[in-house]
Amino acid sequence: MVAGLLALHGLHPRTVDERVRAALADVTGAVGDAGRVELVGVERGVVSLRVVDGGGSASVLQALAQVAVRAVEQAAPEVTRVEVTGLPPPPAAAPPALISVDHLLAGGRR
Repeated sequence: MVAGLLALHGLHPRTVDERVRAALADVTGAVGDAGRVELVGVERGVVSLRVVDGGGSASVLQALAQVAVRAVEQAAPEVTRVEVTGLPPPPAAAPPALISVDHLLAGGRR
């Protein structure tokens, strides 16, 4: 709590960069070889992160990114935004599980 107050008032003894790197090291170590999150840079209150795939599934990488964002926000509350790149595209939407009324009324023809 004290660290957060110091950071918000610009009095924290560690730089934003140092705190973000420490937070990412904790997060990356927790998931093993599935992937890691790298700090790209900090500029004008915006932290840029990159997810590097280590062979993990898309859902594991998404979860890793979410945990990393929360860790950065906690370590450096003065950050205004966290941007993440390198995530795989989301899977395609599954087709609807229900048959439409129009399809039934048409007798199943299209």
